[in-house]
Amino acid sequence: MAAPPAGALDRQVLEAMREALDDVSGEFVASLVTVFETQAVELMDEMGEAAQLADAQRVGFAAHSLKGSSANMGGNRLADLCTELEHWGGNPDDLPHAVATVRVELAALLAQLRDFVPR
Repeated sequence: MAAPPAGALDRQVLEAMREALDDVSGEFVASLVTVFETQAVELMDEMGEAAQLADAQRVGFAAHSLKGSSANMGGNRLADLCTELEHWGGNPDDLPHAVATVRVELAALLAQLRDFVPR
């Protein structure tokens, strides 16, 4: 897994969500971002723990959950990285590095989501 480039957030996804929900103030989307952040951090912790144990199946389950929610929040690259982890066919000893790459992408996405939503 290569290091993720800049631009983790597809802003069009959130703009479309805001428009579809008629969320003029952006408060509802902001609440969704908060929920996503909480769940994503928990899933990353689960992946990190499982990766240290070389448990590809547990990593895959957590990656599957993060994949869907990140795509819904405009994190398409994060979703792609999670797909790779979900279907991991590599050496289990390489899982910690792969999970670290996902963690970097998640951090970039969360920073851009925080910039996108009103506080």
